[in-house]
Amino acid sequence: MPKAQKKLSPRFVDQTTKKPYAGFESNAKRRRVEIPQIFVYEGPGSLVPDDVQRVVIGAGVGEIPAGAFFGRSELVSVDFNHAAVSIGAEAFYKCRSLTGVSNACNIVEIGARAFCNCSKLSKFGLELSEFGLTFGSELRSIGESAFRSCCGLRSVEFEVSSRLTEIGAYAFANCRDLRSVRLGLQAHFPTGVEKTIGSWAFSGCSRLEHFDFGDTTRIGSCAFQYCWSLERVVLSRVRHIGDRAFFWNSVRVYGDGLRSDVELGDSVFHSGSLISDGADSVKVEYIDGRMCFFIARSLVRGAAIPAGSYNRHGYMHCIRFAPWVTSIDPDSFVGCDPDTIYVASYGPNTTEGLKAIVTAKFPRAAIVRYIGFNDGSVESLALSGDEGEGGDDFLDSF
Repeated sequence: MPKAQKKLSPRFVDQTTKKPYAGFESNAKRRRVEIPQIFVYEGPGSLVPDDVQRVVIGAGVGEIPAGAFFGRSELVSVDFNHAAVSIGAEAFYKCRSLTGVSNACNIVEIGARAFCNCSKLSKFGLELSEFGLTFGSELRSIGESAFRSCCGLRSVEFEVSSRLTEIGAYAFANCRDLRSVRLGLQAHFPTGVEKTIGSWAFSGCSRLEHFDFGDTTRIGSCAFQYCWSLERVVLSRVRHIGDRAFFWNSVRVYGDGLRSDVELGDSVFHSGSLISDGADSVKVEYIDGRMCFFIARSLVRGAAIPAGSYNRHGYMHCIRFAPWVTSIDPDSFVGCDPDTIYVASYGPNTTEGLKAIVTAKFPRAAIVRYIGFNDGSVESLALSGDEGEGGDDFLDSF
């Protein structure tokens, strides 16, 4: 006797023909089509399902508290519904499937580690048509490690009218696919307000090629370490650059160079980096572990440094002149007051005329003689001042 065929649930059977819908086999094995779950978040009292996939932020929500969506590994997208919200610490931490955040143009604040380790996040802003993060004008701060290890990000952009004042430490660290960042330049940035990039903020962004610093005034220590692809930057508005901020990548500072009154930390630039203000360039090097600025002027033997050449280089506290420099105009370093000057112990620039100019122009600077090559590189240091003076104790002080 043949076995009776198992009946199908009415929702899988065509009630006219009494046959299974197309796509279901006659043996009644059902193929389920999962419909993504949409969850409307109404505020701190909302109980967020563990398996939530899609979220819409309610219109009346003003804050997403700390840890609200922590570790929701199936969450794919969030629609902020144009809400003016503050995002708390670790609100979306380790949402590893999150790919897009839409209608997020009115976010006011992003807390520490808010999107940290959202490794698939690639779209954030008003629309999801393009890869990258686009922040609206209301955003004021991005917390520590907020987007750390978001490896899907390719660009970060802020509106020109952005009120942003702080990008926290490690905020975008290890975003390995990040290529471009544009902070924007406000027409009327408030006087006395600092715009800060925190320590290690973009460290490890190995593919970062373009960075528009906009109104940035402070750059923290190690902020761009291991950004191997970053080669050209404009820092003319920055007032403070922390220790080793660009140490592991040879960059060229172009445009208007650096501010004359910029505060430089230890080992800010990598050896070989160039600082140019359009007319003259200085090369960064290290002597006895101290950052020094090499004044080459040109590769022509018997070169002279004319008036006004380095008047906006007040940040140079340690200078080395190339062996072929023969004369320095008294007005070539206005506003520059170095404490140490290195002069070759051979070649044209050892003439008494040059020594007299250097001594007269930089009265507080210690003059240190060195042995150099024709390309300007240093072989070894000699005694300071006249031969026989200074000795090892002087060199040990650097």
